[in-house]
Amino acid sequence: AALFRDRPNTSRILNGLEQRGYIAREPDPDDRRRTRIRITPAGRAFVAERAPLARALEEAWIAYGWQRTTARESADVQIAILAETMNQRVASVDTTGKVSSYQLTHRVRYRVERRDGRIVVPARDVEERRDYLYDPNSVLAMFDEQQRMQTQLRIETARRVLRQVAKRLASDHADRT
Repeated sequence: AALFRDRPNTSRILNGLEQRGYIAREPDPDDRRRTRIRITPAGRAFVAERAPLARALEEAWIAYGWQRTTARESADVQIAILAETMNQRVASVDTTGKVSSYQLTHRVRYRVERRDGRIVVPARDVEERRDYLYDPNSVLAMFDEQQRMQTQLRIETARRVLRQVAKRLASDHADRT
């Protein structure tokens, strides 16, 4: 909410979202002075993909006892998620050549900076992996299992990111005292 306090900041944010194809601006048919903003299918996909990681980070953040704020100017540090991928690959095959297990890999690239813009943690990758068995006779159950594993990987990745951040902040604090 604090991000949208002033018109120039709002315009910059909306311009960036529009350039990426996440939103579309449309004239208001009832009032030509107004513009309607609608989220595009690409924007919905972007949010749906990243929402689980954001929730996992927020839960881990709270578990650390840290205060969360949406107002960038009042935050002591900011974690910027630069990239996130979830990949699946064949981990093993049986004697007939059929897939018997898969490996899920969740990778997050992040950076941490202080309010003044000073980099606390330069861009860094964190990766978590899980193998799971594949049974072609229970595809629906396997889909559910895969979804649960993806959620768990995001939670573990979020915790790992915050452990690294906590360690670096503690080290940074010790260096300053």
